[in-house]
Amino acid sequence: MSKLQEIHSGRRQQPPRMLIYGLEGIGKSTLAASAPKPIFIPTEVGLDQIECDSFPLAHSFEDVMSYLESLATEAHDYQTVVIDSLDWLERLIWDAVCKRFGAKNIEKVDGGYGKGFSHALTEWRQVIDILRYLREEKGMLVLLLAHSKIEKFTDPESTPFDRFSPRLNKQRRRYCANGATRSCWLRVSLAQPRATRPVVIASCDASARPPAWPRTVIVCPSSCRFHGRT
Repeated sequence: MSKLQEIHSGRRQQPPRMLIYGLEGIGKSTLAASAPKPIFIPTEVGLDQIECDSFPLAHSFEDVMSYLESLATEAHDYQTVVIDSLDWLERLIWDAVCKRFGAKNIEKVDGGYGKGFSHALTEWRQVIDILRYLREEKGMLVLLLAHSKIEKFTDPESTPFDRFSPRLNKQRRRYCANGATRSCWLRVSLAQPRATRPVVIASCDASARPPAWPRTVIVCPSSCRFHGRT
């Protein structure tokens, strides 16, 4: 078969993979629980008060991979996989790297000088690869939750300013963000009265699962649910 016959034209109808980050208690997990048929992979405590299906709390990187592999190889009807959260997953990855090299902390791995963070890319690739399989082969929507932090951003066309970003190592943050179809920051809108302030998410890709996945998402703190706007 000619390679020209393998050319694909137009959009590919696949579920989005989203990186959602925000401050503690803003409603990231509650929002994810309202996605289509979600299953949580918790790497931190905090799901006790949320009505959802979840694996047991992951205490190691091996736990996380075993949960992901079960979703990839076993029959189930889940439509969304949620990792809650990426920054705690990163700590489990660092523990795995330290164990692999016999180091006490990530900064001492392989002689130091930041090599531990580079070696952690091996574990990150395993996670991203199996999430890609779940999305492309199993048709699952992927939600990656993370806490946010404030960092200074230098814009060559204006003065430096502070901005919110995922609380991850800078290199791995780019790796996760580049692989996501959308990176969204969860915030409280100050334009509304305090009692009715909605939480607003950036624009989302609605092409994959209409109408279950809306183009624009607005979430109210009292009842975090997806509400579509055109």
